[in-house]
Amino acid sequence: MNPIENTLLYVLSGTGNTYRLACWVRDYLRGREIYTRLKFIAEAEAFNDIRDSRSHLLAVLFPTHGFMPPWSMIKFLVRLPRHKNTPAMVIATRGAFCIGPFI
Repeated sequence: MNPIENTLLYVLSGTGNTYRLACWVRDYLRGREIYTRLKFIAEAEAFNDIRDSRSHLLAVLFPTHGFMPPWSMIKFLVRLPRHKNTPAMVIATRGAFCIGPFI
């Protein structure tokens, strides 16, 4: 039996790379028979979605801009309900741009 039974992935994606990673995480967890939901933060109902339970994992995925989350994600995180028993995971992604030798 898994200690985590449910996972909620909150995603903010600009170009789609963070969404792609969130889908990989979702598929990985589902392959381990963990019920997983993926929601964009614009569709979030955090006070209804998040449970105060050790069997419910909350994951937040976002791109970084200048080593920080975008303001929309910071505002979202500040407004999340406070729970003591809910485990959480944060995944910050970043992209790169290459033109010849320049990254």
